[in-house]
Amino acid sequence: LLAYVLVGIVLPIYISKQSRHIGVEYRKEAGNLNSYVLESMRGLKESMQYMDTDRRLLGLNERTSILATREKELKHFQAKTVSLTNLCVVLLSLGLCLIHVFLNSSMESMIVSSVLQISSFGPVIALANLGSTLSQTIGAGQRVISLLDEIPMAEEVTNGDEAQFNSMDMIHVDFAYDKEQILKDMNLNIQENEVIGIQGKSGSGKSTLLKLLMRFWDVSGGNILVDGIDIKKLNTSNLRKNEGYVTQETILFHDTIENNLRVAKQDATIEEIQLACKKANIHEYIQSLPNGYKTLVEELGSSLSGGERQRIGLARMFLHDSKLVLLDEPTSNLDSLNEGIILKSIYEERKNKTIIFVSHRESTLSHCDRVIHMESNRVS
Repeated sequence: LLAYVLVGIVLPIYISKQSRHIGVEYRKEAGNLNSYVLESMRGLKESMQYMDTDRRLLGLNERTSILATREKELKHFQAKTVSLTNLCVVLLSLGLCLIHVFLNSSMESMIVSSVLQISSFGPVIALANLGSTLSQTIGAGQRVISLLDEIPMAEEVTNGDEAQFNSMDMIHVDFAYDKEQILKDMNLNIQENEVIGIQGKSGSGKSTLLKLLMRFWDVSGGNILVDGIDIKKLNTSNLRKNEGYVTQETILFHDTIENNLRVAKQDATIEEIQLACKKANIHEYIQSLPNGYKTLVEELGSSLSGGERQRIGLARMFLHDSKLVLLDEPTSNLDSLNEGIILKSIYEERKNKTIIFVSHRESTLSHCDRVIHMESNRVS
């Protein structure tokens, strides 16, 4: 019993504690290598263009070398574990023989009991080696747990208030990301069915403003009110239902074009999807594909051009049919012809929508009710 407790319980606990940090480091370096490989593959054209492939290859070799070192440490520890376990088995077996000698037992009794003890150690040895074998799994588990323990930037609200989104007010709003002040003492009133344009230099906080209105982040100071209700008290579902957000880069999933569009409205009919695509001037292109709306999009939308991805993103916005539309450089990847068609569709929606445009182009903002200029963390 003492032998089983020592080899099957004490040793696994000791080994697990000793090997845990090695497993965590191994999984960390494996994750770094995977990320570097994916990043290098996605940026292969840029690396070739600027003759940066040698540096990327050097970085790949360095990370591979670090991972190999971690794996060598892990294998070395596993070898030490097996040696320690086998040493304990041998010493315990010798100890049993010494007990027989002390008790003046017969030779037959000594041989039988020793053989029985050694032959029964199989499952217990497996337990002893489990600590080092599971070190990688424990390391991977800790990475997942640390991700699950991340604190959300903005907590979801389920039992809050509901708003009609007739008006929005930003009152003395401050926002800082880490220690960098993005917005300071910002005041803005947005009325129902108003079309607002936002201009400003890069880094002035234009995109941050839209993210705050979507409540992807919470303000550092001040308040954002929707129909007089603090945005932090609104149900998240109410907020997402009434707001539509088109980003500068449209993310597409490895799925059909139809399913990528249904992200905006799961129960949409094919007629609704086609109407949204017509407004975004992408319907004819999709119809020209061999499988039409059933065409499979490659990972990250790599099989489509930047303009095509952006028009699918705009089609999602039209399909979502929200009351407040936030557009962050919605036509940056489009030519003037496509831009004109899409802007016409967007402005036709202004009868029952509030629209906020972020754009550097004067042509995009020419039909806005008013244009806001953002400079030095403030609105003018």
